[in-house]
Amino acid sequence: MPKQYPSAMIDLETLAVSPDAQILSISAVAFDEFDLQPNHEEYPTLDILVELDEQQDRAIDPETVAWWSRRDPEVIDKIFAEEGRTKLDNALTQISKFLWQKQRIWCQGPTLDITVLEHVLRSRGMGIPWQYHIIRDSRTLLDLTKVEQPPVTHDSLVDCFRQLIGVQDALKKLGITQFVNFK
Repeated sequence: MPKQYPSAMIDLETLAVSPDAQILSISAVAFDEFDLQPNHEEYPTLDILVELDEQQDRAIDPETVAWWSRRDPEVIDKIFAEEGRTKLDNALTQISKFLWQKQRIWCQGPTLDITVLEHVLRSRGMGIPWQYHIIRDSRTLLDLTKVEQPPVTHDSLVDCFRQLIGVQDALKKLGITQFVNFK
């Protein structure tokens, strides 16, 4: 039986920074914050490029599009590839199943990734597969512990790994070996 991981790190790439942003990609990695010697290659992953055609009702911000034009060409090629894209409802079903029954869902900052994901799930008439109190912000933890991280790549899967390694390092630095469960 494969190992069960209690938590997941998510990262989205979008065409705006509002809750109704068009989604380019959705990635997630299941992990254990307290792995002392993690083998990151064994962590289950989800890496989805989302079809844009069926997102006409979602926002595109010209400033965000201009910002994307200045990113690494290799990342742009991956994130904006036309092939291999998944229909939005299928992507939402996949991420919902991936996050189902996780004890903690981490993201880099409390106002973009999780907010966009919740907005699109609600707008598509789908339920939110997590309880509000399990959302965690890695950026605050990293700031408080002064854990250095490599630069953001804007490849959502690469950034999930970058962020979860930062969380593991920060908790080790703090000497935290378990969470208090509360609601």
